[in-house]
Amino acid sequence: MACDPLALAQAASCLQACVNAGMGDAIKIYLLAQIAGVSADPAALIQAAGCISSCIPAGAMPAVQANLLCQIAETGGAASCPVEGTPDNDLLFSQLGLDGSQGFNSLSGITEVTVNLASALEAYYDFQQCTQLVALNLPNMVIFGAGTLGACYFYIASCPNFTTLSAPLMTIIHSFNVFNTSLLLDDLASLVTLSFPSLVSIIGSVEVINNPALVNVSFPVWLPEPGANVYFYSNALSAASVNHILARCVASPTWGDLGEEVDVSFGTNAAPSGQGLVDKATLIGRGASVVTN
Repeated sequence: MACDPLALAQAASCLQACVNAGMGDAIKIYLLAQIAGVSADPAALIQAAGCISSCIPAGAMPAVQANLLCQIAETGGAASCPVEGTPDNDLLFSQLGLDGSQGFNSLSGITEVTVNLASALEAYYDFQQCTQLVALNLPNMVIFGAGTLGACYFYIASCPNFTTLSAPLMTIIHSFNVFNTSLLLDDLASLVTLSFPSLVSIIGSVEVINNPALVNVSFPVWLPEPGANVYFYSNALSAASVNHILARCVASPTWGDLGEEVDVSFGTNAAPSGQGLVDKATLIGRGASVVTN
């Protein structure tokens, strides 16, 4: 089986079935053994595992994962697919489906990540300090998280060139606990617009904070969950966006009854106006804490 992008995508589709639960550490050790060329005795594997951070160069993990997929798809262990030192990161992530928990730090050389799954259950996508990352595209994703095991959340932070989070079909972001943050976008200096046109429910709190260029937000059918706080502070939201957030809180009929908080203050966020002032008063009347500029 050749290691072209389509072949990798096919291999990726069966990764969850091919790899038993709890085998993540063993896979890492196996990969290090392949990379380092060490024997399979326990002492050698332990030595290989101890140098995972130095054995795998920054930005090379996608290629390492591709190498593993090739080996699983071909003969279950043959090393016929070399690990590239400089992978075609955009193409690789565009073709591979990422399910389960995915944490990425730095991602040198990667500008765009595309995940083609319709759902990612019991998952988190965590991107931090990815200085070259511009976009995360989820064109087919409908449900993120199942809400029964572990942490389910989006976390994109300190990615200064990030401009696009595209999830046109997303309807549910489902944390396992309404008191946990499910959507956190923090310190994204280039993010101007955030839109979830189909999103109905975020099971958990929302934190879109400290994004100095963020002017426009649109969640036209979203209803905040009772018990979940809504934080959009320290952005550059227009009055229309501030009003929109307050309106979505009002549209959730019991939101505020438990003393939930919505904060659209600080930064250069506009003050609410017109209907936004009416909605602010309505929420306060329900018992919610409403913080605005």
